[in-house]
Amino acid sequence: MLKERKLLAIIPFILLSLTACGGNNDSGSGEGGKVDPTPGPIEPEEKQDLCARDPVYSGADVNVSKIVKNNDEYNISVNDKDFLFLGTQIRVDAFMNCDKYTYADIKVLFKEAADLGVTCVQIPVEWSKIEIEKDVFDFEYVHEMLSYANAYNLKVELLWFGSNMCGDSHSYSVPNYILADGKTYPKFDALRTGEYWNYYGIMWFLDFENENLIARETNAISKMMEYVYWFDSTHGAKKPLIGVQIENEADIFPRWRIEQQSVLDPLTHEKMSEEEGFRKIYKLLDEVGKAVKASKYKVYTRTNLASSTSSQGIYSGSDVKSAPNFAKQMQALEGIDIVGDDCYTSSVKNVKGISYMYRESFEDNFSHIAENAGNYGNTPSLMLAALSQHGGYSIYDLVTSPFFIANGSNSTNQGIIGVGSDKQSFIRTSHYEDTKEMISGLKMVGEEIYKVSSDDFIAFNISGDYPKDSIEQNISSTNVSVNFQTSKKSSGFALDFVDHLDVFVTKDAQMTISNGSVSKVEKGSLADGVFNVKETLTASNTINLSGGNLYRITYVSSGKISSTTWNNIGA
Repeated sequence: MLKERKLLAIIPFILLSLTACGGNNDSGSGEGGKVDPTPGPIEPEEKQDLCARDPVYSGADVNVSKIVKNNDEYNISVNDKDFLFLGTQIRVDAFMNCDKYTYADIKVLFKEAADLGVTCVQIPVEWSKIEIEKDVFDFEYVHEMLSYANAYNLKVELLWFGSNMCGDSHSYSVPNYILADGKTYPKFDALRTGEYWNYYGIMWFLDFENENLIARETNAISKMMEYVYWFDSTHGAKKPLIGVQIENEADIFPRWRIEQQSVLDPLTHEKMSEEEGFRKIYKLLDEVGKAVKASKYKVYTRTNLASSTSSQGIYSGSDVKSAPNFAKQMQALEGIDIVGDDCYTSSVKNVKGISYMYRESFEDNFSHIAENAGNYGNTPSLMLAALSQHGGYSIYDLVTSPFFIANGSNSTNQGIIGVGSDKQSFIRTSHYEDTKEMISGLKMVGEEIYKVSSDDFIAFNISGDYPKDSIEQNISSTNVSVNFQTSKKSSGFALDFVDHLDVFVTKDAQMTISNGSVSKVEKGSLADGVFNVKETLTASNTINLSGGNLYRITYVSSGKISSTTWNNIGA
């Protein structure tokens, strides 16, 4: 039986929630005069959004994020500033559909994400959640998610769960009017048709390249982006939304579902080929992505791939292979800016290899680990490995749905924290504090990470999958050699900027610099590229480092040398 939904008698764009105002009340620097460019909500008095203020956007484009070139590699820019991509996914869809969480319960999860220190949260938005009947839109959900992000100073990626969610079409994500009209929106014949899955409802496979389907889906996501524009214009112009993921692991359909579920070609009634399956999802991804990019609210688009290297492997000997062809074709679509991998591996070597692969195999891709399990005890090392390759990293997930845990396999619980029975208390994993500390250190240098090449990103104590209690390493950038020693299980990094190193370690350690002469050692903080000195230490080529601090070590190199940074990560 279809999941029951209460259809609300509302007009498009009405908000139904009175969320508490988050953050400060600065209106931000709007573009142009205070004229609302959209029809906007005309709300009943008892349901007015008391946080809304006069709009600050004039109707002109608002440029929020884009992909930029930095040091011959690519990364994300937000508000014209390089963005440190450290995220975590919150499966709000599962918590609300399966665990019956309220919005108040969900807001607490945003606070937990902020406490962990991530720079952005990935939040699913189901098509059926916003288009509750044909051409009847309710943006309460989007309103709440953006409000919570503003309240906790987080950036958001909305994950569009549309007609292809993990290769399937299902009744929790796709509006009923689509699923009920098989003539206008045809489905493929397959074994799974009509099967009920307690995670997602009744399962089907819609024809992903059907023009009627694409027209409705692009219309819905276009309306959502119009709403985001209006929301931000009237809620401080804080630009909380920085990107939209198009579908979710859409590659599962051609790579596995066609074979698993004997999906038939609608014309020949024979088993569909993988090539045709890919063609259909390319069309869907491209058109839905272009609808986002046509919005006045300009953000990057991306899509995520399900363990894309599982069939081909990552290395050929010691060399990293090229990315799979289907990944290249997706990233080349007009509607998709970047692609990332849901790698689900605790191997530091493999995360390094995948991050390198997704950097080097494309002309203009921002390499990022789109999902990797939060329950891996070596998450700090995995994050450092991805960032060392000029990439980004997202933890899946912050907290796993209790329903998913109770009804899934033993591997379902992938949260970096667990939730208590009261929905307000949390159980942190043994590696939570180490992860939080590593995130803190990466944020200390922030966007500066993307200004050095991987040859000049020195990572300490991640030569194996887990940091060693005691280790001595000799690692060279292209300008200096560093001897790193710790007996306290410290890990960390040094960024080489030719005339200085910015260094962070999680616990006490010692480093000695050769192939150069140190002239200054300072402890302090970085802000907008400026190092603010808190303490000046005795200049020496041997420096005792205390955990949790940022150091700037100014030096003069004796000349160029060969980098060994790669060999000391997951070796």
